[in-house]
Parts: sequence; C-alpha cells; structure tokens
Amino acid sequence: MEMRTPQTLDELRERFDAIAGEYGARWDVEEANRLEIAPIMREIAGGILEIGCGNGRFIEKFFDPQRQVVTGVDFSLNMLRAAAERLKSAQGRIFLVQAEGTALPFGDESFDAVACINTIHSIPDGDAAAGVLREAARVLKGGGHLVLEFRNRFNPARRIIERRQIMFLPQKTYSFFEIARVLRREGLGVKRVVPLPVRSFTIHRGRILYVRFRRLVSSLNYLFQSRRMFAPCVCVVFVKRAKTAAIPVIHS
Repeated sequence: MEMRTPQTLDELRERFDAIAGEYGARWDVEEANRLEIAPIMREIAGGILEIGCGNGRFIEKFFDPQRQVVTGVDFSLNMLRAAAERLKSAQGRIFLVQAEGTALPFGDESFDAVACINTIHSIPDGDAAAGVLREAARVLKGGGHLVLEFRNRFNPARRIIERRQIMFLPQKTYSFFEIARVLRREGLGVKRVVPLPVRSFTIHRGRILYVRFRRLVSSLNYLFQSRRMFAPCVCVVFVKRAKTAAIPVIHS
C-alpha cells in the first residue's frame, strides 16, 4: 500500500511513531550523512543538544562519554523510546526529552553546541523550519557551534524529489543563502561548509521501489556532487558571536 507524504507536523509525528524501530536502517543518504558529520561532532566537548535526535543513531556515532554530555530532543515519543534502548549504556551522560523543535524547553545559551542532522528537510512547513533554527540559536552559548545539515535546493536531483513528493517523508530543500540569512539575524556566522558526498541512493514510497526515478536521481547526484554548490546535502558549521560586556563610562 502506498503512503501519502505527510503535510502537517501532526501527520509527520504519526509517521515517525509508526516507523521508530526500523527508521535509519534502510535510508542510505541519512546514514551517509551521519557517518560524514560524526567526526565534526567528536571534536566538540561540553554540553551538546541534538534537535530531532530520532532513535539515537547519530548520537551513537559521535558520543564521547569522557568529554560530552548530550541531550536529545524529538517530538516522537516512540522515537525517543527506541533511542533510550539504543543508548542505555550511557545513562547519566545522555538525556532524552520529548519536545517540539520550535519551542525548546531550555533557557537561553544552555548548550556549548547544537546539532540538527537529517531533520530540517522533514519539516513540512518552511516557517516552522525557520523557527527551529531560531530556537537552536537561542539555546546556543556565545562562542558555541551549530552543526546543521540540509538538503540542497541547488541540486537538481533533490528538487525532483521535493516537487514530485516521491518519498514517504517530506523532502524540503533549502539554499545555503536562506539558511545563513535566518541564522545571521540570530547572531551566527559561518565557520565551515562541508558538501556531503553521495554514497548510494534509494527512493521509497511505502514499500514500493520507484526504479524509474532511481537511475535518474543517482546520475544527477553523482554529476553534481563534485561541485560544492550543487552537492545533494550540505553540512554547515555556524558559530555564535559571544556577547561583549558593556564597558562602564567613568566621568571625571
């Protein structure tokens, strides 16, 4: 049976609740992204927040119990249950919280780093996605890093997928300039841009493999991935400007 692409956050939550146990085992692009970005996260020490942690597959790849305390946030309770099972050996250093990415239950400047991987593209509403970015910036400490991955609007294959809605989850694309514009307003600047290579590519809709799109999409991805601007997925490391203390004026 074919499944319609979720159009609202409630539909998306239901979809993730339904696939929580198996999610990430078959979707090659997302696993490739985790493997490419994990080394970046391992360089960071302190308190780390992952927005959209899902069933914990990314945390599992980068977590260093000697240097990091990680908080994972997801709106799907079933995803968090699967994450708790996967990460149970790290109790006391990993904390899982059910919350919306647009309304994080943390104070301003609470974390040394924030990660948001394989998440923004799944949010059906662009305004909600921008809200997630603003919340990520809010809870990030001055001088801290936001590690963000997004599906690249300039990649022709990603645009085909987005427009035809041929996946069983939303596949929204963004340009680097859109992302940077939102975060620049929140006091974040770009530190590093990492185009993510294609490992393999499979398109699913329910359990039906769309073979006629697979060859076209894979060919386009391999053709354009060598050009940084056209990579299918992009990881950007942003850094938040530290607030400068006001210097008192002394009148003589």
